[in-house]
Amino acid sequence: MLARVLFCFVVCISLIGCKPAVNPGTWDQTRVEAKLKEKYNLVEISLKSASEGELAGTGKTAQGETYTFKVKQNAELKRLSWEFNSDRGDVGDEVLEIVKIE
Repeated sequence: MLARVLFCFVVCISLIGCKPAVNPGTWDQTRVEAKLKEKYNLVEISLKSASEGELAGTGKTAQGETYTFKVKQNAELKRLSWEFNSDRGDVGDEVLEIVKIE
C-alpha cells in the first residue's frame, strides 16, 4: 500500500515538474507592458514598436508621475532591457534576463 501511494506521489510530482522560464527577449508587447506596470506601479502605459526588437512609450502613476521608456529585447541573450526617465527626475536602466545556473 505504501509503495502504491509513493508511486502515485512520484507520478504526480513528475507531471507537474518545473516549467521552463519564458525568454523575456521574446515577450509580446502586452507582457512587457504588464512587467513595467507592475515594476513602477503604473496605472496606465502605452508602448509602441520603435524598431525590430524595440518598444518605446510612456506610463503614468496614480500620483501623476510620467515615465518614458525605451525597451530592447534580445531573444538570443534571453534579455529584456529598458531605459527610463520620469518627469520628476528619476533616471535609470534595468535588465531582466534568464541566467543559467550550473
